[in-house]
Amino acid sequence: MQVLNVKPLVEREKVVFLIEDEQRQYPIDFKERFGIDYSQFSVQPVALSEYNRLIWHTQLSSHNGGDFFNEIFDAHPNLVALPSVMLSNTYETIEKQKEHFKKAGGLQDALKLFPSWNPHIVAELYSMRNPSDKDYFVAAFLNQQFGTTFTDKASRIVPALFFQPHFSNIVYEIHVDQAGRAVLHSEEYDLLFRGRKTGSNASGAGYRKCGRL
Repeated sequence: MQVLNVKPLVEREKVVFLIEDEQRQYPIDFKERFGIDYSQFSVQPVALSEYNRLIWHTQLSSHNGGDFFNEIFDAHPNLVALPSVMLSNTYETIEKQKEHFKKAGGLQDALKLFPSWNPHIVAELYSMRNPSDKDYFVAAFLNQQFGTTFTDKASRIVPALFFQPHFSNIVYEIHVDQAGRAVLHSEEYDLLFRGRKTGSNASGAGYRKCGRL
């Protein structure tokens, strides 16, 4: 099976590989065996809370050509990909979304505050009791038409998010530490890789490390 090309079969129909004793179980009459008639149920869209896979494309230089990947993904139906964005802008977007939803006096207000968004996503996010930053992040991803043009709407396979964050240039300076040694120092480096702001301008602001979905 490792060398078989099953793509032509998968494109035409659903394929089930039966191994040994599994052969006796098929075909399965779900209505008779489990009392479930799947023909009566439509495919429900994937919920925001179900998205839990993030592909983080790491930036190795100021201009890393990350958007080139969007050209070779070949419109994969199980992948949501967006052009490169500044990580700082991503944080700002999430915070603005949270503020707007807090101000909304009801669903209709929320829909007015996000006129360009898919109303179903706005309604789902508004109905969540305690949406996390991840939920806001996913919602912003899914409301970008470019990223969701080719996703398979008739599938219950949860797509992965391809995230291409960009950062400002990392500037290094020579500082003298407490031991009197000359050391390299960079606030940008501390923010990105240690999750905190350091130096004389440190204010204890809410800088966060980028975590998992």
